Amino acid sequence: MPNVQIDRVAEIIAEVAVAEIMPRFRNLAPGDVETKAANDFVTVADKSAEVALTQRLKDLLPGSVVLGEEAFAKDQSILNLLDSDDYLWVIDPIDGTSLFKDGQSGFGVMVALMRRGERLAGWIHDPLSKDTIMGEQGAGVRLRDGTALRLAFDATAHSVLPAMIGWKIKGWLDDFPGLVSGVDLPFTFAPGRCSASAYPLLFTGARRFANSASGTAAVFFLRMTHIWDHAPGVFLVEEAGGFSMTWSGAPYDGKNSLSGLIVAPSREVAENFKRFAKPLIDKHFNTISIS
Repeated sequence: MPNVQIDRVAEIIAEVAVAEIMPRFRNLAPGDVETKAANDFVTVADKSAEVALTQRLKDLLPGSVVLGEEAFAKDQSILNLLDSDDYLWVIDPIDGTSLFKDGQSGFGVMVALMRRGERLAGWIHDPLSKDTIMGEQGAGVRLRDGTALRLAFDATAHSVLPAMIGWKIKGWLDDFPGLVSGVDLPFTFAPGRCSASAYPLLFTGARRFANSASGTAAVFFLRMTHIWDHAPGVFLVEEAGGFSMTWSGAPYDGKNSLSGLIVAPSREVAENFKRFAKPLIDKHFNTISIS
């Protein structure tokens, strides 16, 4: 890790949320929302928050570079920064923009620090509660107030694990019961909303994140894998002792936005889930080869 205090990063994220995001929550004018693609929106809050975070984080770590969701929308070549020797901030200024624009809770700010493809630290911030999950290499995962967090489920202690299905594949849920006819399912399923609200559900501790019912999921299963959506959460899960892999079984590097992703408390659970979900993956997304 570079000489960066993760608590100071958390402060910067929270300050930007107060200044750039919350004044616009439930206060967006019609011209404040743009459509990037079908069901993919950007607001003035996304843009202004990314600009502010970019400047302040670069100032905090001189010589660092930034890969932000909105900057990527303008210049996709910045994905090459993942291979840079420079320290790299990966920013999602508002994850869950659809929730934000509709005045709903669940959106958040996501930031990761990387170098040469290696994830070094991560932050997930809820602007409504002002709570943050955070961690750095070798130091575990905690809330901003110091409360230690752990993964919610010990896979060895549960015969059935709760799994969260990514929001882009909610329609697949109906297919799961038919996959293993006559056999009790090893997983129960619920649809997710966005990464900022989903990853916290994999953790539990003495205090709940964002005053919500966290610690209610063991496995996270997704199709869309943009680096800004998942670098912070994947880092935090792995720092807490968990495991992640793409649908092909390769390590997640964020370079392919359609690689698929399985996040679990252990390699064994991830591989079991992959075997279980293989018919579903083959049916709905056969452009990815699953071995």
